[in-house]
Amino acid sequence: MGKKKARRRIAADAETVAQAKSGAQVDASGENWAAKEQPAQEQAVREQGARNRAAQDQAARDRAELAALRREYKQLREDNEILQRARAFFARKPQ
Repeated sequence: MGKKKARRRIAADAETVAQAKSGAQVDASGENWAAKEQPAQEQAVREQGARNRAAQDQAARDRAELAALRREYKQLREDNEILQRARAFFARKPQ
């Protein structure tokens, strides 16, 4: 078998090694970009929560409106039934 080629080591200072071990993600300027992104992510989570609450509020309003429309429909059906009976009563010929 062939001999494995030796890997070339990259020289790194102590700070770079510490960042690599900590898992910090550093951009070209040397700043931790994950820390920069955190406020934006928190804002996105807050906005999503607000959208969810708005959707839940809308769903509650829709359910309330549907219940009111069903009550109104029931009342109109009862009124219609009464009117049909009255029409039948007055349509009869007197004896």
